[in-house]
Amino acid sequence: MEKSIETIWKNGFVDSHALIAPKLNNLYNQKSQDIVEKFKHMFKLNLWGLMILAMIMLPMSFALGMPYMGVPFFIIINLTVFVNYRLSQSLGDLDKSTNSYEYLRSFHEWLQKQIRINARLSRILYPMIFSSMLAGMWFLDFHGVPMGTKLTQKLLVSFPDLHLTYGVPTLFLAGLVLICAAMFALGGKIYTLDLNIVYGRLLRKLDEIMADMEELRKES
Repeated sequence: MEKSIETIWKNGFVDSHALIAPKLNNLYNQKSQDIVEKFKHMFKLNLWGLMILAMIMLPMSFALGMPYMGVPFFIIINLTVFVNYRLSQSLGDLDKSTNSYEYLRSFHEWLQKQIRINARLSRILYPMIFSSMLAGMWFLDFHGVPMGTKLTQKLLVSFPDLHLTYGVPTLFLAGLVLICAAMFALGGKIYTLDLNIVYGRLLRKLDEIMADMEELRKES
């Protein structure tokens, strides 16, 4: 019995060694590689962007009198770049000689690993970013006096019984702890939101192609 057009298309799409639809198969192999190459290009640009941002923010923070914000930011950004650069090295291990399904599946597995690692890392980095921003404003020089000290002095005038912990209003510290705890708990979701803003369109396209391939493999 002759193969139907649908069967020929499926076999040529899924199996890179099939001879029945080589042109169609090459087309989807190229599409698979294009998606990965586009992601790698965007990923590399983002890492370079973060490094440039870190190099600008560090001296700027000292110029603005906010080193308590600039130094932690510099460390956090460079840590993020280092971790993701190391992760990106394994992208070169993807075998382009396999069929398009296996190639995309390998990339998808790498991507999920990268997302898991960054989601866990974000649970620590987001609270650190928030804390460093507050520290930068707290120690910002205000006519020879740190802004945080000036604020505390004004609060003590209005609330003489205000409880302090190491010179800082206890309620302020309690609020900081609660916000950081919330960021720790939601860090993974915040990272996922950031990821979708930058790579959302590409990731959706990848998921669609993977779903189509899975369906074709089941029906073939």
